Amino acid sequence: MNKELYEDGSIKKTSLLLSIFQIVFTFICLYCLREVFHRWDGFSMYASFMDFLPTVALVSLLWALVAMIISVLVWFPIAAVRVIAGKLVRGISNDNIIGFYIVFIVLSFVVLYIKRHFFDMPATPLAVKAAMLFAVFTVSIVFSFLLRTVLCKLVQLISSSISPLLWIFGIWIIIAVPLVGFYTWLQPEPVKIIADSNVSDAERPNIILLTFDTLTARDMSLYGYARDTTPFMKKWAENASVFTRAQAASNYTTPTTASIVTGKRVWSHRMYHIRATNPYKSSTESMPLILKKNGYYNMAFVVNSLASVKKLGVSNSFDYDPNAAEFVEPRSFFGWNNSKFGKLDLMLYSMFGDRINFQDWIIKTDTFIVRRMKQMISDFNYTSVPVEKTFAKFIEVMDKGVPGPFFAWIHVFPPHDPYLPPKPFLGSLDADGKYSTFKSQQTAFNEIFEALEKKGKFTPKVQPIVESLRYRYDEFIKYTDAQFEIFISELSRRKILDNTVIIISADHGESFEHDYIMHGGEKMYEQVTNIPLIIKEPGQTRGVVIDTLVEQIDIPATIVSIAGTEVPEWMEGVSLQPLLRGDSINRQGGVFAMNLERSSSRIGDPVTRGTIALWEGDYKLIYFLDKKESILFNLADDPDEMKDLFHSDQETGQRMLSIIQANLTNANERILHTD
Repeated sequence: MNKELYEDGSIKKTSLLLSIFQIVFTFICLYCLREVFHRWDGFSMYASFMDFLPTVALVSLLWALVAMIISVLVWFPIAAVRVIAGKLVRGISNDNIIGFYIVFIVLSFVVLYIKRHFFDMPATPLAVKAAMLFAVFTVSIVFSFLLRTVLCKLVQLISSSISPLLWIFGIWIIIAVPLVGFYTWLQPEPVKIIADSNVSDAERPNIILLTFDTLTARDMSLYGYARDTTPFMKKWAENASVFTRAQAASNYTTPTTASIVTGKRVWSHRMYHIRATNPYKSSTESMPLILKKNGYYNMAFVVNSLASVKKLGVSNSFDYDPNAAEFVEPRSFFGWNNSKFGKLDLMLYSMFGDRINFQDWIIKTDTFIVRRMKQMISDFNYTSVPVEKTFAKFIEVMDKGVPGPFFAWIHVFPPHDPYLPPKPFLGSLDADGKYSTFKSQQTAFNEIFEALEKKGKFTPKVQPIVESLRYRYDEFIKYTDAQFEIFISELSRRKILDNTVIIISADHGESFEHDYIMHGGEKMYEQVTNIPLIIKEPGQTRGVVIDTLVEQIDIPATIVSIAGTEVPEWMEGVSLQPLLRGDSINRQGGVFAMNLERSSSRIGDPVTRGTIALWEGDYKLIYFLDKKESILFNLADDPDEMKDLFHSDQETGQRMLSIIQANLTNANERILHTD
């Protein structure tokens, strides 16, 4: 230990590194505590404090590790200078050095504040940044020298004041270690279901459900879109059943995939939030569980971790479900948004994902300390989640031998943003090829969101940006179509298609219209709800176009029916098999979709906020619960939803609104009486 004297003659035996760590660790823990209270507001809408506790423990350990790294980075240059300069810096105490860092940090924040609020410099040149940093560094040396006595007293005051906090935070870190260890390595895995079917295997086909993340039917040439985005699917579907009016259960991944595996509407499975705990009763009431109990070998190749079978509470029904990290080729250290596609993201997900909710809290873009570091993401122009890697994994498993009959759910990430298809698809629909890299697309999205925040609409400045991004999105669809063609060819070559039903769909769509970009949020226009649905049966040689309104929850009901079992009463969807045979289906009460992420999904909490859409015949009503407002469209006359008829056709509008309210009341009654 270095021995340094305070002004009163007492001996200070703390090393510089330890002194720095104590201060950094304490302030980071205080920041973490602030984050805990901030995050709890959202977490409490869908989970209990006991669910939150392991997350807090994990993030505390990770922040403690960050504190160690920061401390070493701060200490190392000073230690190096001390070794090199020797006697020249021997008179500079640890308190003097820490005082300098305090001045440097304060001045840096002041300069950043002035730059951000008084100077419009969104893209500061590197040379200017370097000059500003040098100026702050120089001024900090001068100030820390002039104020050295005051700063030493301040450092001593801080050191003595944080001592109790150091003990408290230190004890919590000690407790956090076994807590994280239990949830990560000691918590028992779900018990796998054992098949107990007496039905002959020969009577049941294999079933492949292939869902594309964020694929809207509105941008597929198969469904009449002007750009040639799905040439192979269009040809392939000539001998399949094509549903033109399939509607997603919601407008983002978590609730829609929960509906796919449970056959329940969002207000019934109650997985409203992107990081919610398992859907209600999903471990005992799910489509894969029915298949498993009836002899199917179930596999899941799900690339989006937000839709993993563990997160959806159905992993006990799957015989094979590789980690989402296996399908990723990370192209940067950090990932982006809610997707775990950077090297650090994948490392955290591989270690803690699906065991500890919100394990990526520490690297989310809204975390202050990480926000600036996120700018260090390497730029790239090809997706980190290539479709071919997922398809190749499925083929690899099949080549090793899979017992039949089998059910496979393949959920690929493209065409979800960032829209980065490889060549020759990139630029194939738009020769300009703007926004063809990750960073350029993020900049474009930021400009659009800023315009929406300020003006509430696509301004003339951002409208061309939206159109360019849509070209990239459409080219991404074209890329997935080409990979699907290769996949079908491989299946055909292996004769897997001889007894396999192929179902093509999506979790939700993507919007570039109605002053609404991407997906999620309160808007429920057709671009985010109208999804593809194509069913091709073994040996099918006749194509059928089915214009009947159908729901996403009909997909699991249909799969159960194809497997030769009855659709259970708890499923709210209906089997579409009669439509495949030219008959009709009996549905009561219309088709529904909803976004309820503003409502609490805790047991006993009714739905009070969000958006609910209802389709009935040619009409579609969108009801905003928060504002008590509705909009009504006749999709036959107005497929682009440009003319609101709610006030001009009050009879239809009020009748459909009463259907929504009655169904919502029934849903809330079920919620209030949940065990």
